[in-house]
Amino acid sequence: MMEKPCLVVDIGSAYCKAGWNGGNSPSLRVPSVVAYLPFSEDTRPRSMQLKPVIGSSNLSIIKELPTEFVISRGAITNWDAMEFMWHYIFDELNNKPNDHPILITGLLPKDEQSRQRITEIMMETFNVPSLHIGNQAELALFGAGLLTGTVLECGAGLTHIAPIFGGQVISNSAIICELGGLDISLLLYKSLINKEAEMKHFVQREAMEDLKEKFCYVNKTPIQEESSSNTNSTEVRFSVLPDGQVVSLTEKHLTYPNVLFKPSQFDLPGEELSDQILKSALSSGWNFKSIFSNVVLSGGSTLFDGFPERLFRDLCRIRPGFRSSEVISWPNRIDLPWIGGSILSCLSSFKSCCITREKYNEEGKDAVQ
Repeated sequence: MMEKPCLVVDIGSAYCKAGWNGGNSPSLRVPSVVAYLPFSEDTRPRSMQLKPVIGSSNLSIIKELPTEFVISRGAITNWDAMEFMWHYIFDELNNKPNDHPILITGLLPKDEQSRQRITEIMMETFNVPSLHIGNQAELALFGAGLLTGTVLECGAGLTHIAPIFGGQVISNSAIICELGGLDISLLLYKSLINKEAEMKHFVQREAMEDLKEKFCYVNKTPIQEESSSNTNSTEVRFSVLPDGQVVSLTEKHLTYPNVLFKPSQFDLPGEELSDQILKSALSSGWNFKSIFSNVVLSGGSTLFDGFPERLFRDLCRIRPGFRSSEVISWPNRIDLPWIGGSILSCLSSFKSCCITREKYNEEGKDAVQ
């Protein structure tokens, strides 16, 4: 069964990443958005149908159409659209899914219904020979070359703090917050464009993502944070949006990523990030010293300039007396869960982790553990 390469798919609120195991990075990145193109199968008058449009190669079309985001806060919101996305991924990678094992990651850890639904689709629609649904945090730590530590996964829709010992998440001590990069984008959008509106279209979200990547950063020290929060700052940067609109960004706009560390500063609920990491480690039991000693960053929202330095400073400030934490920030941390899946699926032991088609045929949804 494992002689053929495994296809590794990491699903996320911003992108789905896919590629063959053994690689150092995914070969395909698909925006987690679907547009719908009206069409008619013939020229006779009849009601129009909607054709889903997916993929980076179709962005010029997607930008002109109504769009729907397939994944929100770590949960799949439209299963038909998700299935279309999997079809697109398999086609782009020239993969016949009934010939290759599949590893999927990116789901909320305790979302048992989604795990069962994915297994059902993969087995009955795509007829895959075997399937493994991996824990994103465990795979991220594995991708970083560790088996024990804390993973801080901060993506588009969620912040996930996961204490891990010996390669296994201590699930009762994990913390999930509905706060991520999209919240920074929304702060920018409301402040710069329309304070009463939401980002409901891909073009709006993409414009704010571009601003974030070009200009935004995290304050490394309290002095910098106090300075950037001063609304009287006169330094302004200008940027032109895709629609031609010119926006002016003050220092306050540029440091919106500070919300990930201190939500209350932006009138959002939630404790300070460092406090939650320490709470998670302390509640994990007698292993908390080794778990707290390595904090591995994962996800695109940890890529802001100043993020690792700010986290290290905050953890040093609150750490217990036993030892400090090392913040591990690999340059490829946006892909760590995929990389971990790529490594895991190359191991001889991977076969025992999979649900085979035969097992699914015998046990159905009960095969999902």
